[in-house]
This record gives sequence, structure tokens and C-alpha cells, in this order.
Amino acid sequence: MVACILLANCAAPSAPSASRERAADISQQVQARGPKRMSVAINGAARTLSGTLDHAGQGSTPGSDELGDLVNSGLTVMDARGNLRPVLAEAVPALENGLWVLLPDGRMETTWRIRSDATWHDGTPLTTQDLVFTTDIVGDSELRSFGSVAMDSVEGIQALDAHAIVVTWKRPYIEANMLFSGLRALPLPRHLLEQPYLDNKAGFLDLPYWTTGFVGTGPFRLREWVAGSHVVVEANPAYPLGRPKLDEIEVKFIADNNALIANILAGTVDLTMGRGLSIEQAAQLREQWTDGTMQVGALGNWIGIYPQYINPSPQAFLNPQFRRAVAYAIDRQQMADTLVAGFGAIAHSIISEKESQYPAIERQIVRYEYDPQRAAQMVEALGYVKAADGILHDAAGQPLHFQVQSNNGPAQERALFATFEFLQRLGLSLETDFIPPQAGSDRARRAERSGFEIQRQTNGVQNLYRFHSKETPLRENNFVGDNRSRYQHPDLDAALDRYFTSVPQAEQMQALGDVIHHMTDQLNIIGLILDGDPTLMSNRMRNVGIPQVGRAFVTANAYEWDVAG
Repeated sequence: MVACILLANCAAPSAPSASRERAADISQQVQARGPKRMSVAINGAARTLSGTLDHAGQGSTPGSDELGDLVNSGLTVMDARGNLRPVLAEAVPALENGLWVLLPDGRMETTWRIRSDATWHDGTPLTTQDLVFTTDIVGDSELRSFGSVAMDSVEGIQALDAHAIVVTWKRPYIEANMLFSGLRALPLPRHLLEQPYLDNKAGFLDLPYWTTGFVGTGPFRLREWVAGSHVVVEANPAYPLGRPKLDEIEVKFIADNNALIANILAGTVDLTMGRGLSIEQAAQLREQWTDGTMQVGALGNWIGIYPQYINPSPQAFLNPQFRRAVAYAIDRQQMADTLVAGFGAIAHSIISEKESQYPAIERQIVRYEYDPQRAAQMVEALGYVKAADGILHDAAGQPLHFQVQSNNGPAQERALFATFEFLQRLGLSLETDFIPPQAGSDRARRAERSGFEIQRQTNGVQNLYRFHSKETPLRENNFVGDNRSRYQHPDLDAALDRYFTSVPQAEQMQALGDVIHHMTDQLNIIGLILDGDPTLMSNRMRNVGIPQVGRAFVTANAYEWDVAG
């Protein structure tokens, strides 16, 4: 017994003690060398530090996901090349490691083990009770802003202890290993949010927690929030993957593109995050910016025509043959060549050629090469007649006059005016309705437009579920949902459901092919061009990973970012 006591006294200190000593050592090093700082810009004024909340409804702030990733981490993260890596979890559930189990009755189980050193920024340990609370919030039908498609397949959740939890799935779900990540339901702090949730659910989204009082688990923690201006975050010394190399990051909110360019040239911005400058603008800036570079990774966005499928005026776009005529009438190759400085491609489908799934679904894509004569014949066959003024009229003599909605993003504007030229040649009468930044969160205005919308959204398989009927923004659900065209079709819903519940690769790709075939045959969205988000980065930056796939973010390795000197 005496020997055991002596051995215990000689043992290494506990993890928390070692962590405190390591933090103290780093603090001394920082004082000796001076703090490492950098400045980031996003092209808009963030409304919250939760990317999930920012995306709820119609329109989101460019860079909101990346901003959220700086201060909040999930159990896993997708790296720049599309690989899922553990962060707050010990491992990613997989069939190979036994943490993902397919049951004989068609159900599944995934097991998560939280790292023992995972904590919230206030020092409270992250536990399975936080994960259970998170699923309560995400599954609450009265808080649709947090809704996740993953929860539709969850049967139950059981916390085995403070660090191990088992999720039982009532049916297969292909992204089960992404639960509790930024892609599907980031953990929420039970010790801070449970009581406000129970006391006043109606005011839950208005809590200071989402802005000035944010407490997360990410590599950086909030120091300062100035609404409409900027956020300052500082290194989290207890981050499980290691204390960040940078001591402080200022994230500037710069909605005006000219102001953003001026800041970059002046050297007051080291890095841009999220959607912002168009590729053409960034390419022009690159020519005069000797202190930095521009990089384009994945073709992670597509610009398309989003018809209105609920009470449109006029109703021409409700006819798929009319939509096909519109697709044939637009020279999308010319748009790809001229609008995105050679960095884009035709949006034949929402899956770009750079995505790993593309070879499996390529043959399912219905293509519409530029053919204005065929387009004219198709609209004439539908009974529309072009009058002397060049405008098409329906059988009742009413002109085909459409209001076209878009926001003021540079890529959308240029795509809109290029599209106008082709559609006016076809015979459509068009007028614009630009959504100013201050009205970007007006869900009713954006959802209940009378005509169609030209919009830029992220593409790829991670965004497929937004086209499900369940994602339709309606008055009765307070216009929450990202199905912007409000297209609802049982065949598309069924194909989407099969895709997300088919674990075997062959069945999964068959379902994905059916989704893509329906979308390109029926043209619920008329894709125009694919492009990427240019990342502008000063030469002093080090270790910044540029995403190569659509669902990855530049912040995936933010704890490794560094600056020269």
C-alpha cells in the first residue's frame, strides 16, 4: 500500500493541471514575443455567431459559417479535401472502427466518445448532456431555425456516461457520422441555454448568448462584439487540437465591395472569408495587389434562375416546357467565359465536375446547349405569340412580363444583366427588384415574390435537401426554409429521401442520379453558371487551407493559421 501511495505521488499531474501549466507557459511566450494578430473580412454584417441561425430563412450573411467555425467546433470537421476529421470526438464513427453499426432490422447505431479535454470557453466540460440537449433543440418543431434533416432519421439517443453517447437511427442515413458537427447540429451548451429555453422558448433566439454572450468550443473565444462593425476573437488556450498559433483575430464586417477592396489594398485585411468579391473583381484586384494572392478552390457555388411555383404572375414558368425553352435561350458558355474570368463552368447540374460523385451521375444529367431557334419554336408551340414590340403575349393577349428579384451581390448582378439580354431576345418583358442589404432577412418579401429570382447559392450534395418540400418557406412556418423556388414534387422528395437513407454506395449513387435527373429534366431550378469563392490572402499568412470541395470551409484548420515575422 505504501508503495502504491508513493507511486501515485510520483505520477504525472492530472490533465487539467497539465493544461493550466501549458497555458501559463504559452502566456509567458506571448508576453515575450508580443501577440500575433491578423484581420479577416466578411462581405456583410453578421447578425449572430451561429451560422445555423444566420442561414435560417431567406438569405444569409456571407462568411457566417466561417465566422461561426472560429468560435464553435463540432465533434468533427471536414478538412479542405473533404475528409471528415475528429475534433472534440475521439474518432469519427465508421463501419471499420465499429462505431457505426448496421442492425439486421434496417436500423443503425452510431457511438460517439467525447474527448476528456473538450471544454466550453467558460471552462465547463463538454458532456453528453450537452449533446442530448442539442438534439432536443434541433428536434423542436417550434424552433425550426435549428432544424436538421438528420433528426428525421433519429429514433433515440442514450448517454452511456459523461463522454459516451449512442444514437439509434430508425433508418439508414448517409451522413450519420456528421451529427454534432457544423454540417449537422453543432453542440449547444446545456448549462447556459437550458433554463432560458424552458422559461421562454419564444425569446430563445433573441438571447444575448447568440451575439455578445457567445460561449463556444472553438479554437478562438469571443472578446468583443460590435454590431454592424466587427468581432474580435482571441486564442482558446484549452482547444483540444492545440492552442492556436494566432493570439487574436479581428473579423471586420464590410458589406460594400469597394470598401473591401480598399481595405485589402491598404493592408488592413489579411484574409477574406466566405462569399464576397466576384472572381472577376478578385482577378482585377490581383493585378494591382503585390502584397497578396488570390486562390479559387472548389466550384462551390452556382448561379441559377429560381422560378416561383406558388401563385406566380404570370404563370408561364409553371410549365416545364417553358422552362426548357428558357434554358435553350441562354448562352451559358459565354456567361461562364466572360463573367468569372475563366474560373467557372456551365451549371448543367448542382453537382460540379470537381465533386467525387460526378462520374456516377453524369449520364443522368439532361443538358440544354444554347439553341435560340429551338427556344423560339418551343414557346410558339405553347401558344405564345411575339408582337411587333418583340414581347411574347399569351392567348389572352397579356404580355409575358416578369419581375426579377436578386440581391446586390456582384456575381448576381452581372449574371442577371447577362440573362436579361438573352431572355429579352426570346421575348420576355423584365423588370428588376433588387433586395437591399437591410432587407436581406425579409423572409416574406423574398419568398412571396411574383416572378423569379436570380440567386447565387452553394452547390453540391450537402445542399440537396434544400430542394425538399419540407424546406419550403411558407407563411404558416414563418417562411423558414431554403427551398427558394418553393417547388414541391413527390417524385423529387422520394428520390431525396432515398439518397439520404441509402448507405450502400451503389444504391446511394442511383438515388443521387434520380435526384439529378429530375432536377435537370423538370428544371425546378435553371442552372446558369458554376463558380467558386475567391480567397484573398496576404503574403504574411501561413498554413491557410483553401477548400477543394464545396462543403469545406477555409476555417477548418484555423488553429494552425499563422503570420510571418
